[in-house]
Amino acid sequence: MQSLTNKVKAYVFDKNLEERSIAVACSGGLDSMVLLQALSKIYKPEKIFVLHCDHAWHEGSTQISKSLGEYCKERDFNYISVKFDFTDLKKNEENARDLRFQFFIQKTAELGVRDLFMGHHLDDNVETILFRLFRGTGVAGLKGIPLENLLESSGLTLHRPLLRCEKKELQEFAKDFNVTIWEDPSNASDSYSRNRIRLNIFPEAEKINPKFKNNINRLALLVEEQENYINIQVESTVKQLGGLPWSLESFRGLGKLMQRRLLERFFTTNMDFQNDFMEAIQKGGFHRINFSKDRFFTIKQKKIYLEVAADFSASA
Repeated sequence: MQSLTNKVKAYVFDKNLEERSIAVACSGGLDSMVLLQALSKIYKPEKIFVLHCDHAWHEGSTQISKSLGEYCKERDFNYISVKFDFTDLKKNEENARDLRFQFFIQKTAELGVRDLFMGHHLDDNVETILFRLFRGTGVAGLKGIPLENLLESSGLTLHRPLLRCEKKELQEFAKDFNVTIWEDPSNASDSYSRNRIRLNIFPEAEKINPKFKNNINRLALLVEEQENYINIQVESTVKQLGGLPWSLESFRGLGKLMQRRLLERFFTTNMDFQNDFMEAIQKGGFHRINFSKDRFFTIKQKKIYLEVAADFSASA
């Protein structure tokens, strides 16, 4: 069995990243500290920029940020941290994620770094797939977390070399190499949806089949293969339709599978919203459906639009 370090090394060399400076998203927890340790065996310290976000959600967060900074200084890693202020924002996972990515994009741009490594592992992937299933998702949502993806607006590429490793493999690595870890106490709370899946559903699923994580991950890989093929057909259809807005009549002429694929790509993977969209498409007339913050699926004048609130508030 290939060691965790070799898996990370194989990923880095396969992507030809070994000569670059890199950033590592680091919370101080098991996932990111194991990743940082593995990457430190490949890169010189001065090539590694450790980016840390203090959400200030628990009393020890400031101390974790400080301790992680000292840890990085001892090893000559470049350490950059930020403390978030949620005064004007609701404290939830979605807003926290948005703030993290704003920070990552801003700092990597300032540093001239194009590659950000993240500690997601196989358990995270399974958790994400189940979370999407419970909330309602189309087939595309079953692909889970991508191994690599480019944020086109910023040019930043996200890398997840641990995505095929189970959490227990990370735990064994941490024990064998005496990796320093600062666990966020909120990870033990089931007040968050993802935590409830990990803490309550995983143990029950393992009683049904101890290999359930690998089975779900295998399903995600199969879905990805099928999606890659279907996406070729989608690209061809997009060229025929042209950019948004689309002709309602032309869209209605497509098969149901292709309609859903286009809705997944340009609007949302959420199945409930897709069903609402499909119903509106069949009915025709004027429809405007708010599916994500200030983003709207709109049918008007026999055309399908993707709008943001400003599009129609400015013309009101």
